Amino acid sequence: MAEERPTEANERTERRVDGNAAWLDALLDAIVVMRPDGTVQQCNEAAVRMFGWRRDQVIDRDFADLYIPEEFRADHRAGLARWAATGEIVITGRRMELPALRADGRRITVELVVTQAAGWNGPVFVGFMRDITELREAQRSIEANEHRFRAIVEHSHAIISILGRDGSWQSSTTAGSRILGWDRGIEPEGGIFSLVHPDDLEYAIATFNEVVTGTRGPDEPVEFRVRAADDSWHWIETSADNLLDDPIVDAIVL
Repeated sequence: MAEERPTEANERTERRVDGNAAWLDALLDAIVVMRPDGTVQQCNEAAVRMFGWRRDQVIDRDFADLYIPEEFRADHRAGLARWAATGEIVITGRRMELPALRADGRRITVELVVTQAAGWNGPVFVGFMRDITELREAQRSIEANEHRFRAIVEHSHAIISILGRDGSWQSSTTAGSRILGWDRGIEPEGGIFSLVHPDDLEYAIATFNEVVTGTRGPDEPVEFRVRAADDSWHWIETSADNLLDDPIVDAIVL
């Protein structure tokens, strides 16, 4: 009986994932081709650089032992067993972020997309991966710095308020509650200037307009009286910084 030849479509697929790896090496994404039994069939040069394993070290070895942290290997193998039994696979076509393991034992975070392809000897799974470890670490660093900054600001003894160009009150720190007794997020009728003593109101508005037009800077503080929640009056020294031209802030900071 003549040997069965693969179809033309399968030949094209096989060349894509299992033939000459030259074109795979030209791709920026790390690519690892895995058989249904969980062994590695092929990888490209980007995968070698990302994970530190040479091609001859990974071919025919278990994918999980090479690339997956130990505590996640059972889930990976259970997924392959479910696919073998039912044909069901839930990870193909989805963009995922997962921990991965390098040859030196260091963990990295990868963005992963898995596709299923047909080869001469049956289906294979092709994983396209990008190392996003530095990106996620940078995001965590930014979040930590923001949290630290908010903690410092919120525990400051100075009241820091954010006003819009029109004098609308956008936010204020907790010091306002501690010093003046107002609940955070209050919206007094008439806006923030309704809390200024009537005798100081014209001066406060004129000062604010000077800040908006840039004729008064943060090194020129002013003093006026502000009403507390218990209707008592407190003298407040205030300096203002015009950050309206900063697209991130777009406000006056008192």
